[in-house]
Amino acid sequence: MRSSILLLMGIAALGGGNNAKPGAAAATAHDPSTVGSSAEPGLASSAAGAIPVPPSATPATTPAASSASPPDPGHVDLVFTGDVAQHVTGEAGLCGDDFWLRSTDVLGPDIKPRWVLLTADGGLQLQVGPFATARVFNSPRSGQGIERVPGGFQLDADLVEGGGKPGRAHVKGKIRCGTSASGAVPRAIADILGAASGKTVRPGCTQDFGREAGSPCVSVVVAGKPEGEARRLVSMVRQDLPAGWVAFVGTSRWLGDERHDGAVEVVVGPGRDQFDIVRMARSNAINHEMETEALVKKLRAYHAIVPIDIWHAETDTIQLDLARTPPDLQAFAKDVYAFCPDIVDQGLGSVAELEKQLASSRRLLLWWD
Repeated sequence: MRSSILLLMGIAALGGGNNAKPGAAAATAHDPSTVGSSAEPGLASSAAGAIPVPPSATPATTPAASSASPPDPGHVDLVFTGDVAQHVTGEAGLCGDDFWLRSTDVLGPDIKPRWVLLTADGGLQLQVGPFATARVFNSPRSGQGIERVPGGFQLDADLVEGGGKPGRAHVKGKIRCGTSASGAVPRAIADILGAASGKTVRPGCTQDFGREAGSPCVSVVVAGKPEGEARRLVSMVRQDLPAGWVAFVGTSRWLGDERHDGAVEVVVGPGRDQFDIVRMARSNAINHEMETEALVKKLRAYHAIVPIDIWHAETDTIQLDLARTPPDLQAFAKDVYAFCPDIVDQGLGSVAELEKQLASSRRLLLWWD
């Protein structure tokens, strides 16, 4: 019997609410989960009131250009018909000349079956199911049904199952690619971090274990572990930041040319809410088939159960505090284990021990090998 997928769902099926969209209203700066306006690649302008731009950034020529815009997760609206029947709406994540769109990023990590839609050899490919046994559909001819439009892609393509199988599918709709934060960090924002830390503020911040430069953002390096002086500094800075800016502990494992062993980075950058912290850090669980947007969706779902405060995010690690013990602690711990098995399998040893830790500390350390 021919297998088929009959799933009609929007982003609301996740149960954790939608990611903040561009233009969403800013909330008060003192709520760690809601910080309003903005930023993207490029550090700071040479205009008055901003930090000097590094050589790779584009100088701004007007005061308005020295402001920053937060990450934009993009948007997907696709309809699959045929053997794969599904209406997909949600965030797209970053893409460029090509795209790699995962169901986990668009609809959340709990969605089943998982699928991937990507550009391959100039055409489209759809993989449905576990990687080792996935059904693979391809567009018959390179470039057929794919139109590059400003900011994304317009799709209207037939797909044929490979391996001589009779499966057929069709995909139609639009992908608007997400973008990183942009703009520049005003001097007044950098001064908040400098005054609280007593340190010289660095233009920029890091991603990918310190191997890549991120912007627009500013940072300082603080001795100790993330939960030490760096955590206290984040709390101090957040009290003074205006809406539109987020503060968090960033890189703590330094694998690039810049080495600060025994020290961590405290970062200030543009963000609408605390979930933009994860985007700025570009946290992912790629070995578990989850990019940044998948993590954001699950964290939003947790925030709907019990308010969370994300205060540390880097390449493979996120730390957050829970406002209170989850109402069903056992179910919550089991879900955390399914989302992030490494914290039990390579750390705590059992879900029961995870429950005890959550109950006693109300702190959650997520880490993916």
